[in-house]
Amino acid sequence: MQHVSADNDRVAQWCAAHPVLLAFGLCAFGLAVVAAVWGFGILTPATATVIAFIYVACLGGFLMEYLGINEFIRGVRFLWFVLTGVWWLLTFWRA
Repeated sequence: MQHVSADNDRVAQWCAAHPVLLAFGLCAFGLAVVAAVWGFGILTPATATVIAFIYVACLGGFLMEYLGINEFIRGVRFLWFVLTGVWWLLTFWRA
């Protein structure tokens, strides 16, 4: 059994080539569904807000990882750790 369907080959290639658009589209679809369910009165405004926040946070996390922002943040944290360690050694080692 193959994991790739021959019928959806074109769709799978598009999704692989455009992951940001796919993630944005899925997030927008999820937000639209939450807004519709909230509009029908099934969800309270607080619940709809929490669900919408989760959707947007997931999109933001994906974009941070995809665009390499997390690597930059890790680099800054490491540099800060090294500089703080050197400062601590120079300041408190003599004391």
